[in-house]
Amino acid sequence: MFTRNERGWSLVAAGVLIIITGIYTVYSNALTDSVNSQQVNQGALLGGIALLSVISTGLIIFGLPAIQSAQPKTGQLGQTGLYLLAASYITNALPFALAAYSAVYIFPGQDASALSGSGPVAMLVNLLGILGLISLVLGVGYLITGWVTFKAGIFPAWVGWSLMVAHALQMIPLVSNYLSLIPGLLLIPALLDSAAWIGYGWHLAHMRPGKK
Repeated sequence: MFTRNERGWSLVAAGVLIIITGIYTVYSNALTDSVNSQQVNQGALLGGIALLSVISTGLIIFGLPAIQSAQPKTGQLGQTGLYLLAASYITNALPFALAAYSAVYIFPGQDASALSGSGPVAMLVNLLGILGLISLVLGVGYLITGWVTFKAGIFPAWVGWSLMVAHALQMIPLVSNYLSLIPGLLLIPALLDSAAWIGYGWHLAHMRPGKK
């Protein structure tokens, strides 16, 4: 049986990986845009993002039960928020994994522009888009979890707000489009997301046994 402290450290590790993934993603996009895409190993870049995403997702899912156990008064609403969060992270990691697999095994040697044709390619693009949309919708779990965290008062208030603002920035198209104009700004949601999980994890890791 894993302790609350151990699950807390897994959330800290997840938070660190999230910001590393964000930096790596911005670097990969900049690299792809700055050189001939034929010279870039798309499979390697996507594979790196996919690996980091899958690991951080696993660490978060492992740590989520400790959040609920620390603030049990959030009840069914709190549990629902955590379930939606877990589903959102899983569906968010899947597109990266599928894209990486496709770049290496299905469309080896082709650049990103190849993903705009018809047939199997179009089906893949549609699937990735659908998974991304599902992840965004399920991301309402961010808002629920952040809000009940703020109301429960067990964790610092900024933890809950960081979680809510991180997803709000991704949900609002106008804000997302604005952030995408300057690559470095895309790190803002990742920084907030990372801060939230590190905050949850650090508090849990240093919480005394039996303390609510």
